[in-house]
Amino acid sequence: EMAKFTSCTLLLCAFLLTPSAAQPGMPKKVGKEHLCSACRAVVDILVKKTGPAKRRKESMVVEELDGACDFDNMRIYEFPPPTMQKACTEFLSEHEDAVETHMLKQGTMSDVELADKICLQVTKSCKGIDLKAEEAKQGSGGQTVYMDDKKMKVDKEGKIVNGDQEEL
Repeated sequence: EMAKFTSCTLLLCAFLLTPSAAQPGMPKKVGKEHLCSACRAVVDILVKKTGPAKRRKESMVVEELDGACDFDNMRIYEFPPPTMQKACTEFLSEHEDAVETHMLKQGTMSDVELADKICLQVTKSCKGIDLKAEEAKQGSGGQTVYMDDKKMKVDKEGKIVNGDQEEL
């Protein structure tokens, strides 16, 4: 009887620990477009959390890199948060040092130029990805989210634009 219970418990644990059961919506494979989006998200997050380039310190970048892939940081980007989180973790496992180095060398580059440098030239994460098409998917004013079956416009900061909703 105990052996039967133990084997059932092991099967249940094995089922619950499989990625698809543990986190619905998790991609089976992280694609190139996910890694590109993750790269741009990481740069965006670091720029927002570490402030102006001239005041940015290595310790700040290292600290923020640590939590860059947190679920809550991934809510405003192109793909669902579980997908972005997985892509972000995969991206940083390969490119964390390069991102850190170039975040400290922003100089007079704009934030967009910095993201292009890191994601296109340095890590090549966005090489071959049509960035204009990716931006067009999100619309010119940022992303679109749905709340209570209403389409809500979201600005570039991830905040809902008041009064701008449509019935579905």
